[in-house]
Amino acid sequence: MEGTTVLRAAGFELPDASLDALVSVSHRRSLAKGDYLFHKGDPNDALLFVVSGTVQAVSSSYEGRELVFRDIRPNAVIGELTIVDGAPRSASIRALIDSELLVIPRDAFLRVARSDAEIGLALARLCAHQARRLSTWAEGVSFTDTGGRLIGLLVELADESLDGVADATEIDKVKLKVTQQMLADRLGVTRESVNKALRTLEDDRMVDLGRGSVTVLDLDELRWRVVD
Repeated sequence: MEGTTVLRAAGFELPDASLDALVSVSHRRSLAKGDYLFHKGDPNDALLFVVSGTVQAVSSSYEGRELVFRDIRPNAVIGELTIVDGAPRSASIRALIDSELLVIPRDAFLRVARSDAEIGLALARLCAHQARRLSTWAEGVSFTDTGGRLIGLLVELADESLDGVADATEIDKVKLKVTQQMLADRLGVTRESVNKALRTLEDDRMVDLGRGSVTVLDLDELRWRVVD
């Protein structure tokens, strides 16, 4: 995938000349499964775009338990909120599978941006979008119980697994290869609380629990529950 295509897919709405200028100072970086791109507390020294594969944003709780904030897939950007001031990374990034990223070093990005006002505006738009997403996430954590947040996560994972599938809107049954501990890590809660919420959904015939998997039986109904 060409660099300009990567930037556009990530939301950088820029003229071709501006995109070319950014791509000219970029390079590619490959990660094998399990490799870390950077660790929490490292300085933000680059703006990064996921070209292929999947990486995870992870951290650790005070008890030493790993927390998985989210999976980051192609067309996503990493580091846009702190690329200007170079603030420390707020989480570690680890490759879930073999992945490739487009890297624009911070110094090079700022040098190009100083000579092109359009780049600064594009970055501001990306930051605004990210701020709204984080605000929505924070509201969900603050005001929604574990069961509600679990439903939202199951819908998100099911939609991701159906991405690119023809007639996906007609599919209601989706098998997710995910453990209860993985779900708990994503939500930042205990496995026991996730198990309790899943059992409730199972009693309602919304999901079927298997070994290392959760099968969504009625995706459309789960979507309605998220809306409610």
